[in-house]
Amino acid sequence: MNKSILLDIFAQARLRAARRDRSISHQRAIIANLKMEGVDVAETEKMLSSLADAREKDFVEMDWALDELDKTQQRSVA
Repeated sequence: MNKSILLDIFAQARLRAARRDRSISHQRAIIANLKMEGVDVAETEKMLSSLADAREKDFVEMDWALDELDKTQQRSVA
């Protein structure tokens, strides 16, 4: 695969992961406030779990792109 495409895939996954990190932090703050008020947070925690799962997929995509970049680097050296 083309190096510039792989770099773009990595960059996009990184941006998504960063946005999800911010959302996760915000969601944790909301959950903490709701718990202090005695509100049931089961649905909110499900949303947090979904965000964490999506962020994990972004990390996997970033790792894949880096592995593919390494392969292109090795081919160009050989």
